Parts: sequence; structure tokens; C-alpha cells
Amino acid sequence: MNRVYGVRIAKAFASDRDWYEINAYGGKLLLGYGLFLIAFGFIARPYAPPRSSIWMAPFVVGPLLLVFPILALIVSYARRRP
Repeated sequence: MNRVYGVRIAKAFASDRDWYEINAYGGKLLLGYGLFLIAFGFIARPYAPPRSSIWMAPFVVGPLLLVFPILALIVSYARRRP
């Protein structure tokens, strides 16, 4: 268990087993999310609006906001654990 990195929710600190299983699940989801962001960056780069455009902020921030559903999935997984 580590109080510096990883999924830091109360359920993860309940036991070493919970810590490792919750962080393994969360790590897989976050790895997939990171790969998605890399692919999005390469694929969407030709379609990016000019830096001075008002659409640049949603273009950059939009994909980053997808981290919240992933975090919700991790918390939901932790809550379902016995």
C-alpha cells in the first residue's frame, strides 16, 4: 500500500489485497485511456482548429474530460468488491 500514488480511496486502503486489485483494475483502464489520448492526438491533429480559435479549448479539454467516467468506473468497481 502506498499513500503517494495509485487509486487513493478508502476502499483501496482497507487491505493489501484490495489495494492491489483496485489499482490493477484502475491501471488497466487508465492505460487504455492514455492510449486513446495518444491515438486521438495523432488522428485529430490535421483537424485541429487554429490556436486563436474559440474551438481550440473544447478540442483540447474535451478528450481530457473523459477521465471522469473512468474514475467513476474505478470507484464503482471498488464499491462492488466484497
